[in-house]
Amino acid sequence: MIDIIKSKSNKLGYAVGLRFTITQHSKDEKLMLNLIDFFNCGHLNKRDNKYFNLTVRKFTEINTIIIPFFIKFPIKGEKLLNFQDFYEAVR
Repeated sequence: MIDIIKSKSNKLGYAVGLRFTITQHSKDEKLMLNLIDFFNCGHLNKRDNKYFNLTVRKFTEINTIIIPFFIKFPIKGEKLLNFQDFYEAVR
């Protein structure tokens, strides 16, 4: 995700932030925790009592951990286009 956030400290009144998120059903909580251990970044939030979001917001973690992983192990299918747009925003 590419977030546009209101910011009082920015001249234009807005700031741009990046957010990498994976969502899984709550039955896959262990998988999500393992992904956090594997990537050594991110945090887990429960959503709607049925889902977990693994979220990475730090630019350095997205740029040095998440992006290189998905370049080495490319996403297959429709989500690849989303990743390419996200990667372009990171660059």
